[in-house]
Amino acid sequence: MSQPSPLFNQVKRAYGASSVLRNQREQDADIFQRMALALRAMTARSSVDQIRILADNRLLWSTVIDASRDERNPLALPLRTSIIGVGQTVLRELDKANPDHEFMAVVNENFAAGLRGVS
Repeated sequence: MSQPSPLFNQVKRAYGASSVLRNQREQDADIFQRMALALRAMTARSSVDQIRILADNRLLWSTVIDASRDERNPLALPLRTSIIGVGQTVLRELDKANPDHEFMAVVNENFAAGLRGVS
């Protein structure tokens, strides 16, 4: 088996160091923002990539819903309930034959902005 290149190792160390410096909210916001970008770029992707993007968005929102339902979640119950409602709306959209990618991208961008504290 070949050894990773020195450049790969440098990149890995740099990424590890930078992720430690960013708080969890910033990292979560990045996930929502990346998902929004992927949804917007879907039409330029292969059908396999489109399926992957939709599956990733489903996994993201299923995870968010599950985390929001957890009684150990420190967020206030009304906020958690609202998040669950938004997540269920996204999952219903994903169940459609032709889900609205733009709608889901906007939802993800709004969550990213909220996590960053941007209006």
